[in-house]
Amino acid sequence: MAFRQLETYAENGGRATQNTDVTTAETKAAVAKEKAEAAREAAEQAEKEAVSAQEKAAHDKQKATADRVMELERELAEFKAQETERGLVLILGDAQHAGRITKTSPLRRCGNCTHW
Repeated sequence: MAFRQLETYAENGGRATQNTDVTTAETKAAVAKEKAEAAREAAEQAEKEAVSAQEKAAHDKQKATADRVMELERELAEFKAQETERGLVLILGDAQHAGRITKTSPLRRCGNCTHW
């Protein structure tokens, strides 16, 4: 059988082996091209999924922030907060305190030391 292959090779002037090599190279190139295309498609899909996950995370964060704002507004409403030019005034009903309320004074530096 090997003798027959040599005869075919001799008859074709070595072209049979070259054609086989070209066909093998073309097949390998086609397979490599298909793998590269599949990898590109997988990368595109992964990128789409990442963008989708980022959008969902941003939406969830925005919703959580909106929920927190609503909760804080509800709490302020419970205190019956009134906005004035100097800030918020809270009316605390049924507030209990021990002792008398005094006005606080600003901190003063001690004359004999360097701390407050």
